[in-house]
Amino acid sequence: MRFYIDTCIWIDFFEDRNGKNKRGLNAREFLVNILFSKCVIVSSSAVFDELLKRYTKKELQEKMKKIEHRIKLIKTNQKQENEAKMISRIRKLSFQDTFHAIIARDNNCVLITRDKDFSHLADFIEYYKPEEIIENNLFF
Repeated sequence: MRFYIDTCIWIDFFEDRNGKNKRGLNAREFLVNILFSKCVIVSSSAVFDELLKRYTKKELQEKMKKIEHRIKLIKTNQKQENEAKMISRIRKLSFQDTFHAIIARDNNCVLITRDKDFSHLADFIEYYKPEEIIENNLFF
C-alpha cells in the first residue's frame, strides 16, 4: 500500500498535537505501523514546501531522520498543477489540498488527512484519517 500524507498529519506527528481526538498519538501510531509494514510513504515537494513555512530546513531534516528511508519523493508536473488550479477554482477549494489529491491519485496512493475539504474530492481520491487505517488494519 502507498500512502500520501497530508501536511496536517506531519504536523500532528512532529508537534505531538493531542486533545480529545489524540491526533499526535494517532499520527505516531500510523507512522510506526508503516515502519513495520511493506507500505510506502509517497511525498512531494508540495508537502515539504508547506512544512518549510513552519520549520527550518534543519529542523525538518531532524524531524524526518527516523522515517526518511521509507519516503519516496516524487516529482510533480505542470499538468498536475494546471488541473489542481482548475478544480480548486471550480469547486472553490484550496489549491494546495487539490494539488495533494491529484498527486496522490496520480501515484496510486491513499491520502492520509484530517481535512474535511477532501470530501469534495472523493470522486477521484481515496482518503482516510490515520486512526481509520489503524482500526481497519490496512497496512499490508
